[in-house]
Amino acid sequence: MVYRGQNPGVAGDVDFDGDRVVFNSPHCERGSGTYRWSIDSGELTFEPLEPLDPCPGRLIFLEGVVYTK
Repeated sequence: MVYRGQNPGVAGDVDFDGDRVVFNSPHCERGSGTYRWSIDSGELTFEPLEPLDPCPGRLIFLEGVVYTK
């Protein structure tokens, strides 16, 4: 599960392939979202890949956010 501050987490299956991660959530019937992840100076970021994530809530939750330890 991924948490963003005090917001509820994002739950579901996560599949990794190198620097790509695919999020599948039972809360989004529109499909999965593929992102490129990176860690720089202890900060984790997700960049959505084309086609954009069809689940708007997940896209808002992950896009442009920097996660720190």
